[in-house]
Amino acid sequence: MLDSDKSRKVEPEMRLLIVEDDLDGREMLTELFRMHGWQVTPVSSTGAAMVELRAGGFDVVISDENLEGASGAAMLREAAREGLLQNVGALVYTAEPGQLELPPGVRVLHKPMGITTLLEDVTAAASGAPSSRERVKRTSAVPRRVDQRARLDQSPPSSRAR
Repeated sequence: MLDSDKSRKVEPEMRLLIVEDDLDGREMLTELFRMHGWQVTPVSSTGAAMVELRAGGFDVVISDENLEGASGAAMLREAAREGLLQNVGALVYTAEPGQLELPPGVRVLHKPMGITTLLEDVTAAASGAPSSRERVKRTSAVPRRVDQRARLDQSPPSSRAR
């Protein structure tokens, strides 16, 4: 008789770098991803993010765009120039996407977003799969009706308050 715990293959945790200068936002994202089995390294600045990226080992980096005194997009451009985003999914999130200058392959998440969408898009970035927006575009030519109450229930508390 096999012991199911010993025979089960354990998947390694996915490693996530979170770049967010807002303490509450950083803590919320860190806890959310840890609850879903990610190994999380939270940092508050682009400088600290670059140090972590140079050390390596991340599956995904997610950064706020508007950081104190810096831009998440600029940090990701620098990381790409240094070759630090090879085999690393990269996302930037912002309430004002406008004309972001991003390296190829970096995905944009628009605030506010639901928790389910956030988790799906970060997981997709880790595997190179299409984002939730890309999947919807591919699978549905008919506009879908969105229940705003359901969307609010899935949004992080900080995005509802704004």
